[in-house]
Amino acid sequence: MKFSYDHCGDITEITLLDEEYVGFGHCDGIVEIPKHRFDKNMLISEDFVILEEIGIGGMDLVYRAHQISLERIAALKVLKDSFCQNQKLINGFITEASSATQLRHSNIIQAYAVGHKEGIFYIAMEYIEVPTAANMLLHNHTFSKKEIIKIAIDR
Repeated sequence: MKFSYDHCGDITEITLLDEEYVGFGHCDGIVEIPKHRFDKNMLISEDFVILEEIGIGGMDLVYRAHQISLERIAALKVLKDSFCQNQKLINGFITEASSATQLRHSNIIQAYAVGHKEGIFYIAMEYIEVPTAANMLLHNHTFSKKEIIKIAIDR
């Protein structure tokens, strides 16, 4: 398994899963080894570093990730492990992803890439930072009547 170190951005590969920490040579950093393949700093498909989980769907998990090759933030939609044994569901996920990469419109989130590596099926998409109503409420935001009507109409 490979993961990145926040401090210097180095990527290392670990094969001894019984270790808890690893040192990064050139920057003298020591970091806790992630326990799960989708934990923060894990490397997916040699190009995406997981930054945080941002959503959970019926069949997939969505992460904010750093795309190394293009130096940008992306939303990484990953098929849940429990669905990775069902070829029909995998085909549906890949079809959805392939179709999404063909769409180009200012009101549609752009899909960048579709991939499969080491049993992980993913779609890399444009990441857009938008406040959610839940986050706004957590930060004690008071909604105006106009905002409430707009939210209700948008649903």
